[in-house]
Amino acid sequence: MSKEKQIIEIKECIDSVYGADCAYYGVDGFAIANEIYNAGYRKQEWISVEERLPTAEEEDRGLVGIVNGHNGKIGFIDAIIFVNYDFEESEWWSSDYDLTNCKVEYWIPLPEAPKMKGGE
Repeated sequence: MSKEKQIIEIKECIDSVYGADCAYYGVDGFAIANEIYNAGYRKQEWISVEERLPTAEEEDRGLVGIVNGHNGKIGFIDAIIFVNYDFEESEWWSSDYDLTNCKVEYWIPLPEAPKMKGGE
């Protein structure tokens, strides 16, 4: 997604906080959105498994997937769960759910963990 589109989407989020164009309240939403963008914020898009599978680096950080399916134990449509992708076995798995007969349709890598005060 281009920088301009990211800034517009961030500005729209700021507008939603105000319930209207934030300029009405004397707030320069584009300036704030630009600062947020320059601080490193990037909106992540859901990735279709048909488009591409996660890289090893993305998988190492952890993934969240949108799952569609029913396996006899649990049934769900578009449940968002924590999943991993086993590159050697070429299958998705979850520590919380049995994904047998279920299909992960979209995924997104988890962001890097925040830096903690006093931590490494």
